[in-house]
Amino acid sequence: MPAVRLERVLSVPLDGERAAFAADSPEAERTLRETRAVYGPAAGRDWLDRSSRLTFPTLVRAARTALGPLPEVDLALTAAATPDCRTDGFPGALLGHLLGGHPTVLGITEQGTAGPFTALRIAAGRIRAGDARRALVLLLEQSTLPAEPGFVRPERDAAVALLLGPGPGRELGAPVVGRTPLDPPAGAHPVRPDRGGSRIGAWTALARELPALDPDLPLLIADDDHDLGYHCHVLLAPHTPEPAPHRIPQNPEERARA
Repeated sequence: MPAVRLERVLSVPLDGERAAFAADSPEAERTLRETRAVYGPAAGRDWLDRSSRLTFPTLVRAARTALGPLPEVDLALTAAATPDCRTDGFPGALLGHLLGGHPTVLGITEQGTAGPFTALRIAAGRIRAGDARRALVLLLEQSTLPAEPGFVRPERDAAVALLLGPGPGRELGAPVVGRTPLDPPAGAHPVRPDRGGSRIGAWTALARELPALDPDLPLLIADDDHDLGYHCHVLLAPHTPEPAPHRIPQNPEERARA
């Protein structure tokens, strides 16, 4: 069974991204109509006028640009921690198109904080089963949303890319999602989630902190979703370097030692 390692984690820079549509455009009016159909007329429009209006397709394009050249990816997953502000975008299909090579595409929604853990479990399972060699998991969260009772709107837009494969990196443990508080593994360094209403704060924190952390120290990524009642964690083992290429013994002594 092949090992599944976190080859790369990237918090996608979004500061230079432009709004997908202007606040006074026909696209904005359509967005308002669609939103009122779900939230009711009390939603108003102030939330749209003051927002960034970065849609999931915008985040996907920014992620693909920021990632640069990649080894072949044959499985692409998106995990949306919030609804998109537009209903006509297909972020998973767009990600598959931008990656090239016709990867299998899956999307995870409606799971809040648990979505990234579910996506990692599916990706790792497909790799271990031999159905894929390398997977890109893209976590998406956008803040262009009306106020809703009981829902904490994210303070900012965010996207985090997680590349899984057989190369160098930290081996991924089994992602765990439960309804009761979990006993996390002992001896691992905890990565504390960023807050500000974010449901992917554990992963933005990991992307920021990972370069400075001891590569020989196991890491614990843990987060709770108080709205949905999920408790989640996953263990990342110490960093494994690039596996040495297999060398065929050249003489009888080497063959005996092998």
